[in-house]
Amino acid sequence: MVVGVVSMSALQVGTSLKADALRAQMSTLSDQQGELRREVATLSAPSRVMTWARAKGMVMPENVVILRVPPAAGSEPGA
Repeated sequence: MVVGVVSMSALQVGTSLKADALRAQMSTLSDQQGELRREVATLSAPSRVMTWARAKGMVMPENVVILRVPPAAGSEPGA
């Protein structure tokens, strides 16, 4: 019985250590996600994209044509 109690205690300690490591990893990944979101916001700013496009020789079109696709047969309007 003592062996069983010691074994259960050891398993609990091991599980606790693994849970702590996973929490630390989750915190690190959460921080990285925040940094990446800020980087995406900075890099996708309209003024930055426009500056990049002009540097590559891109220009705004003179005439813009919007094509509307009719709804598929049997689809509900506004869906």
